[in-house]
Amino acid sequence: MSQSVTLAGEGVPWQVTTRAAALPFARVEVHEDPRAALDAWTELEAIAPITGYQTRRFLLPWLDTLGERRGFSAMISVARDTAGRPVALLPLGLARRGPFRVALFLGDRQSNFNLPLMRPGVQFDRAACEALLRETARKAPQRLDLFLLLNQPFAWGGAANPFASLSRRESPSFGYATTLAREGEDAASTKTSKNTRRRLRKKEQRLATFGQIAYERAATPERAGAILEAFLRQKKSRFSRAGLDPEFARPQMRAFLDRAATRGLMDGRAAFELHALCVGERIVATYGAIRHGSSLHAMFNSFDQEPDIARCSPGDLLLHRMLENARSQGVTSFDLGIGEARYKASVCEETVPLFDCIIPMTPLGYAAGLLAGLRLSAKRRIKRSPRVWGLIQKSRALAARTG
Repeated sequence: MSQSVTLAGEGVPWQVTTRAAALPFARVEVHEDPRAALDAWTELEAIAPITGYQTRRFLLPWLDTLGERRGFSAMISVARDTAGRPVALLPLGLARRGPFRVALFLGDRQSNFNLPLMRPGVQFDRAACEALLRETARKAPQRLDLFLLLNQPFAWGGAANPFASLSRRESPSFGYATTLAREGEDAASTKTSKNTRRRLRKKEQRLATFGQIAYERAATPERAGAILEAFLRQKKSRFSRAGLDPEFARPQMRAFLDRAATRGLMDGRAAFELHALCVGERIVATYGAIRHGSSLHAMFNSFDQEPDIARCSPGDLLLHRMLENARSQGVTSFDLGIGEARYKASVCEETVPLFDCIIPMTPLGYAAGLLAGLRLSAKRRIKRSPRVWGLIQKSRALAARTG
């Protein structure tokens, strides 16, 4: 027996004709309070093929700090089957963008890869994904004009992302990833050429003239705090030189990083791993990364801007130390997120193509989707043009020098 199910946004009919038993869920709940979805989130987080950017320990501190500052309110959508089991969870936030109400993945610019949490073995085809979004929009706490679901990988952990079956477009940027060496192999030797390794050894020797070099992974809240202080100081200096907005110096960013890096650190539940390269007592380079399962996502980094130190490439030296540590801890998949940078290609030979879904729910949402599509298309053209992107970076640096 078939039925016509109308899952319509405000004033925009979307007819989905399907068999009653075809949808893999029986009902959808939308929670404004993330705590109401924690049971489902905990269950799916343990089994779904996701990245660290979909975990509670990353997104909940983000929502309370940066998300609040940017006007996000939680909109966690949970789909359950007839037995009440959660089969899908969308970690979304509702935000006002001008006259439009837009649903985006929580994490915003801090999340490099976005995915729905789907129960393995439960099939979501295009009709099921459309139905899930329509039911989410229908039960949203406020009128929802547009789903703007950005930076999604086509697959993760060997499992396809079902949202790739929806209407989509190529994201402006792509990710950089690599598979780490097997046990007993040297990670650096498999990722870099002999000339590069020789160059790094010389730089390490030069750096050692300033003091004893030590690699560190923060094991206490106190050391995590010290590494964060160094990161924020170094990042602020670098952003100022490049003429960029030093968002890392703002209180909400500091609060997010502090919570994600220190809460639960002593019992292994912190969102971030913090890595540092020290010369004597001086922290000359930092990395922040998210570990989930056998994957490690490098999220942010910095290095000392003092010319004699910077010439020794402390960031590159730390990256290779971090890779060795990750491999010894059982990490098999490593990525450097999205965004164009030459150093990423030196250790990550794989690119991760990403896509965006722009899905309007109301007539107003069609206008919002058109504007979002134009903005993303322009961003993609700029980022894919070395000449234009280079001119933008030079103009920022010039603006910084001239005030």
